[in-house]
Amino acid sequence: MSGKVFRGDWDIAVWLEELKGFDELFARVADLQYSLSKRLGVPEEAVDIVVLNRYEKLPCTLLIEILGKGKPIYVKDFESFLELQMRILFPCFDFMIDAKKLRLLEVQVEAVTKRWES
Repeated sequence: MSGKVFRGDWDIAVWLEELKGFDELFARVADLQYSLSKRLGVPEEAVDIVVLNRYEKLPCTLLIEILGKGKPIYVKDFESFLELQMRILFPCFDFMIDAKKLRLLEVQVEAVTKRWES
């Protein structure tokens, strides 16, 4: 890489194939973070990696940001990527629409505020 210096952090989402447990996941993410930081010329803490393999545990707002607004850097199988993208995003879109209709965030904030005031 050459040219302009980029300041700030890098947010990278990945799908890792053939994971055999948490130890392997941790090692692969650590290796990837190290390699990317060296390649990008930034400190390791400036590279944030989100592993999508267990997307069910990630908030929909993050998934929409990643898969709806993010830009793919490398896709091994584009058809599989699109299928995965839709499988993840469609339920999230439904959730976000329902959350807005039901004012879930506002109701939660009001409940917490009432507890603080009492």
